[in-house]
Amino acid sequence: MTKTKQFDLALLPLVVWAACAGALVGRAPRQIDWDLSWQRLLGEHVLHAHRLPSRIGAETFTAPNAPWTPQEWLFSTLYALAHRAHADVAFGLAIGAVAALALAVVARTVAVRGGGTIAQCTALPAVTLAMFGGLAVRAQTVAWLPFALVAHALAKRKPFWAVPATIAWCNVHASGVLAPALVGVWAAGRTLESRRFDREVCRAWLATIACGLATLATPLGIGLPKYALMLSTSPIRADIGEWLSAIAYPMLQFWFVAVPLVAVLIAACATRRVPWPDRFVAAMLFAMAVMAVRNIPQLTIAVAPMATALFARPRERTDVARAALAPAGAREIRLGARVRFAVTAIGAACVFAATLHGAVNGAFGPVGVPRLPSQALARLEAAPGTHRLLCGDFGWCSGVLGAPRVRVFLDGRCDPYPPSVWKDYETVVGVRPGWRTVLARRGVDAIVVERGKKLARALRADPRWTVTYDDGTFELVRARRVIAAGG
Repeated sequence: MTKTKQFDLALLPLVVWAACAGALVGRAPRQIDWDLSWQRLLGEHVLHAHRLPSRIGAETFTAPNAPWTPQEWLFSTLYALAHRAHADVAFGLAIGAVAALALAVVARTVAVRGGGTIAQCTALPAVTLAMFGGLAVRAQTVAWLPFALVAHALAKRKPFWAVPATIAWCNVHASGVLAPALVGVWAAGRTLESRRFDREVCRAWLATIACGLATLATPLGIGLPKYALMLSTSPIRADIGEWLSAIAYPMLQFWFVAVPLVAVLIAACATRRVPWPDRFVAAMLFAMAVMAVRNIPQLTIAVAPMATALFARPRERTDVARAALAPAGAREIRLGARVRFAVTAIGAACVFAATLHGAVNGAFGPVGVPRLPSQALARLEAAPGTHRLLCGDFGWCSGVLGAPRVRVFLDGRCDPYPPSVWKDYETVVGVRPGWRTVLARRGVDAIVVERGKKLARALRADPRWTVTYDDGTFELVRARRVIAAGG
């Protein structure tokens, strides 16, 4: 193949990346997470007090002053600044751009692993589809970029490059504490591969220790690893959708993207084409994805370059800069290469704009923004008196955390609430034996629930409660005794 043709092929991933990036950037602002309500309040607290809170406040009546580890402090502060500037949409676009940057790192990782144009053009859509399952305006999306950088560092066999990525990752999201484990299993694979404790293996283990120390480089210090350890064994995981097993909560991205990629790696292991470090990392991430669907994007980001690069021809060149070099003295070829690059870049920009427009207009399927009971919550805020609110989906209550006369049973922060609160919440929402006793003991006098749900039907049948708002989807149910007292 001539260098001109090589260069032409090398530009194709740029167009594919532009299409995928446009879809991510355009889709992200529409994937609004209800947690943004409490994250904005956290950010405002940081901006006002110049320190992180260590406890939740009196906005909850079930666990006031409970210890709290605000691990999403950086994301929350940036969002609060964007909200002050009325730049919420711009903030959402920026989150999508971060996901697009992670995708660019994936493309580069494929090249580092020896994959060519076909490998890159296969990996990019696969990772994009996996990202669609978790894409939203939230800290987890931002964390994909430092994770991709850690995976890239391991692909280049430069484990110390993972240290700065770990610091950034831990300041964005608590999942950054996984970095030492990733580097550690990679180091174990290098040890098994070398079968001796050589200089490279020593560097791998030293990098593991360095990444472990890097997890402490946040304002939370040792509190972040302690929080991550607590959450890994917390019973609240059973009540949060993204913590459900990929087996129990089947997703398209798992069965038709992640599993085939892992299957390719398993098949390649039979011919010894997959290095031991890659096997260990892939096995760890696959186990994590099986245990929690939130880990599917990370699995795909790491495994897609491994799997797709297996099909690359040994001498296929993927570096655009090197492929653009013409033979010495052939100025017309260099000029032609530059023209083709410019034309392709313009085309990629057009493709990016087209997919961005399509994503904004829902051309890539329905966005994951559920209907929220905003009107029901607003009606409660406007009602006289003080209120003790329980929400059928605890995340809804995040929307009233700033309301001066509303205190909540449970909200989207989740982690600070003790197991006893979660047990009572499950009893009420599931209409289990004793649910009325829980409501009375906790002093709940207002409930927002989805119409037709089991709890909604039970409340309608109870003469002590009455529906004060119904929009056909959500209901606001209040205690008759409070209304009779003028509340």
